[in-house]
Amino acid sequence: MGKLLVTGATGHLGRLTLQGLLDRVPANRLAGLARDPSRATDLADRGVDIRQGDYFDHHSLVEAFADVDRLLLVSTHAFTDRETQHANVIAAAKQAGVRHVIYTAVQRRDDSDARQIGVTDSDIFTENTLKASGLTYTILRQPLFAEHLGAHIGTDAYENGVRVPEGDGTVAPATRHDLAAANVAVLTQDGHENTAYTLSGGEAASFRDIADALTEIHGSEVPYLPITAEEKTNDHLAQGLPREAAEFMTSWVTEIAGGSFGANTDDLHRLIGRRPTSYREFLAQNYPRLTPEQPEPPVTTRDLLDGEYVPSPDRTTRDQVELYERTDGREGATMMGGPVVIVTMRGARSGKLRKVALMRIERDGVYAIGASAGGQARNPSWFHNLIANPTVQLQDGPDRTLMTARVAEGAERESWLAHADELYPFFADMRARAADDREIPLVLLEPTEHPA
Repeated sequence: MGKLLVTGATGHLGRLTLQGLLDRVPANRLAGLARDPSRATDLADRGVDIRQGDYFDHHSLVEAFADVDRLLLVSTHAFTDRETQHANVIAAAKQAGVRHVIYTAVQRRDDSDARQIGVTDSDIFTENTLKASGLTYTILRQPLFAEHLGAHIGTDAYENGVRVPEGDGTVAPATRHDLAAANVAVLTQDGHENTAYTLSGGEAASFRDIADALTEIHGSEVPYLPITAEEKTNDHLAQGLPREAAEFMTSWVTEIAGGSFGANTDDLHRLIGRRPTSYREFLAQNYPRLTPEQPEPPVTTRDLLDGEYVPSPDRTTRDQVELYERTDGREGATMMGGPVVIVTMRGARSGKLRKVALMRIERDGVYAIGASAGGQARNPSWFHNLIANPTVQLQDGPDRTLMTARVAEGAERESWLAHADELYPFFADMRARAADDREIPLVLLEPTEHPA
């Protein structure tokens, strides 16, 4: 009996799928594909055969797919030549003798001309290529990840409302955990051959419904505030996203509001054998109830670095840092769809404390931060602060730790960049935008025993 192989083994969905498979299938039947197998040692330690392969390297894929019966093709990121990468996987699977390929696409309406930029056309190409290959196929069309809700409604919804382009279209977001469970079902069961499923979470909602749910959870009104698509894009640009990424993010909420994600089926429920997590449940778990009967705890200063703190002149940064610290990371904890940490440092010139929210990239207790500045020509000011004063405080949730900063170089840098790109695909785009002017520094933060 051939192996079950999951691509993207070090990504969120691939890792969750392999973890779910370990509860159902002997480890010696499982394989995972990773560009850097050293980042999947936890799975290898449990008996999963982690194989090196890159979607752009056809030969590596053919070798990695040897003795594989069923293969989960986790779709790659937008704006990365998805068509070439997915075609390579399908061709290599056929050449290696794989029998059944399962593909994770993004939900869409076949009766609509609407296009999710960077995704829809390449999904259609991949599905058609897979169907024409002669391989047995299953297509899993996924909705918005519940984990990405924060990127679309903003980290400041309690303060400023749900600001999105107007529309009454709905989406039923699903958690990665539930979608991974569907992957497990199709990989381990018969009866899903040559079928396409549209997966939906436990309950559909418009952005107006989401604002109402946050009002109920929060205990005070969270208004629904329609804005133009241009205003939404400008919000993302103000957070440092390149224009292409900002427009990509805006297109998600525009398509949702316009009805492109309105299909609400019971396919996910039937595949996993239980009711999927609803958006209300997800929000309740991630937006703690704050009511007059449950007052917010007072702010306490627990900085591990001594000195006068000077808040950022940028309102978005200043407000997010304040919210994150005030709630120990329960709120204000995401940016551009991913989690953040708060880094406190000394100003290179003033010596006063500065704070900034940065994307959370962590591995084995070491954190990496990219000095991307949205792909601008100059390094951000905080990078110069770290070079001048490398002892910093890092806050990850409620925990604050003294860290020492250093710039990653060579193979170490490349390994961390691969990790960062899997977490935040737009980071590669930022590096490309800056390439004519500078190489974006990657700074590692390692625990230090004594403050400087």
